[in-house]
Amino acid sequence: MDKKEFSTFDVAKILGIGRSRLVHWWRDGFIPRGKYVKWGRGYKTSFSLFDLYSIALFMICMDFSLSRKFSKNAWKDIKWSKVGERDYLLLNISKSPITFEVDLKDLIRRTENCIKDA
Repeated sequence: MDKKEFSTFDVAKILGIGRSRLVHWWRDGFIPRGKYVKWGRGYKTSFSLFDLYSIALFMICMDFSLSRKFSKNAWKDIKWSKVGERDYLLLNISKSPITFEVDLKDLIRRTENCIKDA
């Protein structure tokens, strides 16, 4: 992967979501905030590749119809650089027999394909 940092516009385009939704999610603490980078007279928000993976995971949780409050914790303890071929994330919903399984390596592959296509 050549690109290491992504702007809000890049992330929105790569993941197919509106920029305003992305900004809303990070301002409310649901996804990684990225970092502020000096840009001319002002600043811009820059996201790492690992931030991009975390946002993609948040979106998958939302696709499972999980609440944003629950989904925001799914990505927080993942060490993306250490994800192996058979690493899965099991999301257990409290007070429910339902378990969601997310293939993290597949999530990384699909996200990187979206980056190439963008």
